[in-house]
Amino acid sequence: MPDTIDEVVRLFEQKKYRFVSLDAAQSDSAYHASETYITKFDPMWGYRWANQRNVKVNGRLEPDPPKWITEYGKGGAK
Repeated sequence: MPDTIDEVVRLFEQKKYRFVSLDAAQSDSAYHASETYITKFDPMWGYRWANQRNVKVNGRLEPDPPKWITEYGKGGAK
């Protein structure tokens, strides 16, 4: 697990992520859509966004989270 923000930034850059300003990010149409997909299970916003736009998503194809994330969720993070 990365120990510094510099290591985190390097990981993102290795994956070809790019960084934009907050203004640029918030100008995306996804932030201007009305919230019409509401459920008591409240799935991740990406699934709601896809559903509103009739984009087929199979969440079962997503990889399991790394062990450190699962442990963090259980309160085992140090």
